[in-house]
Amino acid sequence: MPVLFSRISLQSQSTESQTMDMDLFRERSHALLKLKKRSNILMADFNRLYSDYSDWFKRQERSFIGAIKSVQLVIPTLVPRDIRTVTEFRHLSSMAMRIDCLAASGAQAQFKIFENFWIKFMELKNELENEFLPELDVLIAKVDTFRANGAQAKIEKLRRELFENCGIDYDFSRVHDERNHLFTYRLMVSDQGFLGLVGYLPFLLNFAIKICFLVNKLFIEVP
Repeated sequence: MPVLFSRISLQSQSTESQTMDMDLFRERSHALLKLKKRSNILMADFNRLYSDYSDWFKRQERSFIGAIKSVQLVIPTLVPRDIRTVTEFRHLSSMAMRIDCLAASGAQAQFKIFENFWIKFMELKNELENEFLPELDVLIAKVDTFRANGAQAKIEKLRRELFENCGIDYDFSRVHDERNHLFTYRLMVSDQGFLGLVGYLPFLLNFAIKICFLVNKLFIEVP
């Protein structure tokens, strides 16, 4: 009789354990679903920014590049000949405001639009880095096993690449990603020196969009 009670007790404990495992699975799956919804919103914002930027560049390419060249022509010793960082672009933009003929030429309006794209990207990137991904990290730490499709490892790799390559002093002359952003490709012939400046934002957006996309490929294994 004691053996029978022992078996019943073990079965009861096993059932309770399975119930707890399923409860945790449902709880964490629900948390992951909420994060996926947020990632979709973020991805839509990043995609919209990419679309707006590419549309603007297609329409204003000559005006924007022409504005930079005019500043370099008027004050060649005060601004960089080759713009390799966001900081250098901001210096050129700031100097243009100090020269009356440049301030009145409309160059500053073009520079302001470009700067606003950068500011919007940094706002979204900071939301991704400081709010969304830390919440994802907390959930990942609680989950024993994700479905083995490589999504988690890819997210980590893209995350490192985004944060290593993003910064106002990052030398974007090293960026050669034109094949993924064909709207910048025409600069390869006419104004190759501006390719890094123009292609930097799409280059970074590509990382962010892929991260958000891959979050939707995360699935918790059923216990």
